[in-house]
Amino acid sequence: MQIELHNVANAGAASGNNPFLQMVDWCEKSIARLILGQTLTSGADGKSSTNALGNVHNEVRRDLMISDAKQIAQTITQQIILPYLQINVDPNIAPHRIPYFEFDTKEYEDLSVFAEAIPKLTGIGVQISESWVRDKFIGLEHIEQAKAEGKNIILMVPHGWAIDASGIILHTQGMPMTSMYNPHRNPLVDWLWTIARQRFGGKMHARQNGIKPFLSHVCKGEMGYYLPDEDFGAEQSVFVDFFGTYKATLPGLNKMAKLSKAVVIPMFPRYNAETGKYEMEI
Repeated sequence: MQIELHNVANAGAASGNNPFLQMVDWCEKSIARLILGQTLTSGADGKSSTNALGNVHNEVRRDLMISDAKQIAQTITQQIILPYLQINVDPNIAPHRIPYFEFDTKEYEDLSVFAEAIPKLTGIGVQISESWVRDKFIGLEHIEQAKAEGKNIILMVPHGWAIDASGIILHTQGMPMTSMYNPHRNPLVDWLWTIARQRFGGKMHARQNGIKPFLSHVCKGEMGYYLPDEDFGAEQSVFVDFFGTYKATLPGLNKMAKLSKAVVIPMFPRYNAETGKYEMEI
């Protein structure tokens, strides 16, 4: 029996089908599939592209990283942040008041590749708009869905230095905007700000004129650009949770939405210095 097995192995090796190597290869591929679908080493058999395999592995790696980050973040929130708040702040703290830990797993654009590609594309006649290069919408489908359903829209936006740019960008993208503002005590500065904000067709209404002009334009189909985080004194204001912090506001947004038959959609505008783009997260 030993001689027969020896002869079979020799015969396989002579014909190029070594059964031992085949078994080793099978084991390696089986282990690789269990771990990562396959590996570049075992998958690069000359029949498939190692570049394609590398892309697949990178996607699987990213999926595993995001999954691990979510589990670790949840553990940190539940085992570190929550006990700390229960001991130092309130033992019966409400779940919506707990700050949740989160890893930033977003992948940003490669600016060098992006910068090199744009001149080459425009050089061969490809038309690329400036807004496509400079602006980025995250969650635009929420606005598109509301429009498709025939609803008026009020954007709830926190104060930040990107609010003027984002309002202008939205208007130039075919989404007419209307908003309210507190006039500046310097008439010249007030005029300059108003002209800059309305230069692309947006409508600005002074708060002193009341809420009716603003709601009138929302009812006409223009998107309301509402910044509720302002303190108008203890008698009129209430403090509420707002974009991860605690801010004073007027308790009238719900009534405004009902009067104008609008849906309220939160939006967070910012300038991303790493990508060089204005980002509107909706």
